[in-house]
Amino acid sequence: MSTCHGQPVRNDWPRATGHRAGHGKSGTGTSFASYNYPTRYLRHYDHDLYMASNGGADAFDSSTSRTADVTWAVAAPWAP
Repeated sequence: MSTCHGQPVRNDWPRATGHRAGHGKSGTGTSFASYNYPTRYLRHYDHDLYMASNGGADAFDSSTSRTADVTWAVAAPWAP
């Protein structure tokens, strides 16, 4: 299993080489769809980030609050 900052990282889901930005699924903001798996979006779920579809076997694929979870408010980066 891979790690990131000392924490285990799941590596058993399909990998993508990148994401494309599009209109937010909630009607505002931005959503990021996978190039290789266009039905999967970057989603924050339970304080983690996933490449999730709408429905599926994993909890992070849940349809509950999916629209809000795959919509991001993109802003300028913080300046030191």
